[in-house]
Amino acid sequence: MYREHVKPILDIFFACFLVILFLPTFIIIAFLLKITTQDSVIYQQQRIGKNGQEFNIYKFRSMTGDAPILVGAERAAIRKKVTKVGRFLRNTSLDELPQLFNVLQGDMSLIGPRPVVADEQKLLDLRRESGVDSLMPGITGLAQINGRKKLTDEQKAEFDAEYAREVSLFCDLSIIFKTIPVIIVREGVQKLFKKH
Repeated sequence: MYREHVKPILDIFFACFLVILFLPTFIIIAFLLKITTQDSVIYQQQRIGKNGQEFNIYKFRSMTGDAPILVGAERAAIRKKVTKVGRFLRNTSLDELPQLFNVLQGDMSLIGPRPVVADEQKLLDLRRESGVDSLMPGITGLAQINGRKKLTDEQKAEFDAEYAREVSLFCDLSIIFKTIPVIIVREGVQKLFKKH
């Protein structure tokens, strides 16, 4: 009952609340991006969602418009394409804020397995085998609070499968509360305040 009926209602309620709460932040970021880049403020990319359906995920633009789409270890090759404002947005995860509108559109949930691009076929296959692809993808999830990008595809799939088995209000609240300190203490954020 929670997964099918209560969770979608809570997603809409809290997404609306967070959009209103972060509205000044949205405006400031959009302004900074507008004056520092010639590209669009919002970046859209096709991701794989529930039951293998594709949808456009929204992010604040953090790279130049000519940056290629790379996955896994190859991502390191496009670091030079990340703008100064984009680096700050990525380090603080503020580039993910527009995904609240994905939640309002019904493409995503606040909590769930992170949506990936079609090229990440290995992870998608592992998710399909364990039934994870029947879940709505999330802004944050169990894998994000347990290693994020440092995890292998197998480890991510294992955390995703664990979440699929344990979906509940308690589980979702636990992930939300654990996401905040993970963002704060992650290496990227620490570098912002490190004295040189």
